[in-house]
Amino acid sequence: FSGKVSLCYVQDVIQAILLAAESQTKSGEIFFLSDGTDYLMREVGDVFARTIGVTSISIPIPKWLLFGVASFSEYLSIFSRKPSLISKGMAEQMVQADWTCDITKAKTMLGFQPQFQLSQGARLTYEWYKNQNWL
Repeated sequence: FSGKVSLCYVQDVIQAILLAAESQTKSGEIFFLSDGTDYLMREVGDVFARTIGVTSISIPIPKWLLFGVASFSEYLSIFSRKPSLISKGMAEQMVQADWTCDITKAKTMLGFQPQFQLSQGARLTYEWYKNQNWL
């Protein structure tokens, strides 16, 4: 996957939820959230690598191999009775060109202003995982 993604740090999501709860918007209104920047996946990997102090490498995987591994993993999960580590559905998501969104509506209707950019969110996420002894 070499496309672009939109990301949103959890505290910005919480802020948007609070803004939506306090607003006069109708029930069921849908808002997309992000930090307002679309990132190349390579950039995301580089930021997280720098955050944890490692070097990132990118290894292109052909689609046929990705779908082959996903199919084999699903097949093995039948016998192991454990969830597949990767499914054909996950593979399908991974090969999409972009996963981006427009936050204009959230800004306009809710007054949403993201506070956390990727580098800060990556650092805070890494620290949280370390504090939970998950890394």
